[in-house]
Amino acid sequence: RDDPGQAGRWSARYSYWPVGSYRVLTQVLYGNSLGSAARHTLTLDYVDRYLGMPSKYQPITITVRAGQTGEVIWRYGLGYGYVADRYVLTQVVKIAADGARMPATTFDYTSACIDGASPCKTATLMTRVSNGYGGAVEYAFEPGPSANAAERRVMAEATLDGATTTAVRTFEYAQPCKNENNAVCRTYHDSGPSGYLMGYGVVTETARDSANTALRITAHQYHVDALRLGMEGASVTLDPAG
Repeated sequence: RDDPGQAGRWSARYSYWPVGSYRVLTQVLYGNSLGSAARHTLTLDYVDRYLGMPSKYQPITITVRAGQTGEVIWRYGLGYGYVADRYVLTQVVKIAADGARMPATTFDYTSACIDGASPCKTATLMTRVSNGYGGAVEYAFEPGPSANAAERRVMAEATLDGATTTAVRTFEYAQPCKNENNAVCRTYHDSGPSGYLMGYGVVTETARDSANTALRITAHQYHVDALRLGMEGASVTLDPAG
């Protein structure tokens, strides 16, 4: 983006590659907003999964280079796989300039039936992120308040150190967004039956220890009007007694 107050200076420049009517990001150049020479460059390489279908291009390598010399600093290798009928990111591997590979960060998913049909339409939910060193974060989901079963919301987040659960955060939701017809706000068709729930006015987060004892409660308050939808307006921290 350009800095209008500093002619010729910018903090980052993005380059895109045309694929049909689409554009895919190919480079991010972190720049000279302080008057220095260009710093690091990120380059994205893609694979075409479906012979020219632009929406099916997937980045497989992200390369970080020194801005002045072009020397490779790191690479990130991205791996993908299928969960039900969805093609999803399954791992990210950090690779040093000499080819040494760090343990992979991996992503696990589950598929949930969202329409009750046979065969049913599925939604893909991320259930676990592992850092390659034994640590992981796991997510549990619950249905939302409406008839659209695709609306899964995070019920709990557990942090594991490889041997045991070390911390848990649980979430409770209230005041779902309503539109002018007093119906649940949805994407795509605000007053119709399709689309997904847009959000909640209040999300209460409770931090717990490994014994599930509450340590801290945080009430997040969000705007639900059309102009500020999803923006957090206040955050109130409480002791376990409330």
